[in-house]
Amino acid sequence: MIALEIVVTLVAALTTLVFTILIIESNALRRTRLKHCLEEFDLMKHQTPDKTLFDNLKQAKFDLFTVERKRSFIYSFRFIIQVLFGLAVFIGFAGWAYYLFKQQFIEWAFVSAIFSLLGMVMPAVIWRGFKRRDEDIDRLFRGLAHYEQAFQTAEKSVSATTLTPTKAAPSADKKAALPEDSVLRRHYLTQLAAEKAALTNPYPTDSVLKRHYDARVKALLEIPKTPAERNTIAEAKPASVVQIETPGKIPQDSVLRRHYLTHLRSKIEAEFYPRPTDSVLRRHYDSFIKTELEKRLRLKAS
Repeated sequence: MIALEIVVTLVAALTTLVFTILIIESNALRRTRLKHCLEEFDLMKHQTPDKTLFDNLKQAKFDLFTVERKRSFIYSFRFIIQVLFGLAVFIGFAGWAYYLFKQQFIEWAFVSAIFSLLGMVMPAVIWRGFKRRDEDIDRLFRGLAHYEQAFQTAEKSVSATTLTPTKAAPSADKKAALPEDSVLRRHYLTQLAAEKAALTNPYPTDSVLKRHYDARVKALLEIPKTPAERNTIAEAKPASVVQIETPGKIPQDSVLRRHYLTHLRSKIEAEFYPRPTDSVLRRHYDSFIKTELEKRLRLKAS
């Protein structure tokens, strides 16, 4: 039959072990929640002050710690209960170990001695955990106060900016003025054509695609002119466009042939818009002029 002393030792050891595990789990849970709050607050510090985010986070996570700080009696009572439990474990198991040793229960006396050491260490561990928790809560509430002050400052600056009258921005719907001078107008239209071409597909080399492409660009570049401008452009056209007659046959002499090709290329370039300055557009333009030149040479030779 099992002795009464052994049964008492087992029951006391199991009870102490269960209560110790519950205390450890409770403190660990509170420590985890506090750590999670600190991590969320560190992330919140690097964001733009947001009152909604601040209020939600404070309501959901920080109210528990606010209640604990306001109810200092409950907070201190929990600490005192845990410390007294550790002291009771130490004193009770130390006395019981001495009794078992006197009754020749050596093995169970060692078990009681181990639990008495656990009770002796428990108050120091509990005190250290509560002290660290106090420091973290203090740091958390100092950060909250600083963040709330920063939010109020930002809110004041935003309200001051809202009350400050701002000048109306110029309307973007106004059309750009078309230069009256013919040279400036030509440069303006050339630049506009280059910008339109850069935003669309590269200049095609196929004749059918090229014709559709030219028609599209021409439609995009159409700018309504006043009757006075149309008359001015109509009067200026005969003076600006020079009709150049080209010989009917291609010369055989190398010098004459070179002059003929140069003259024909100049004529082709005069029929289209000026040579663009952009490298991509210029490359497509040269390819187009070369193709047109070869096509006309084939027509001359036939």
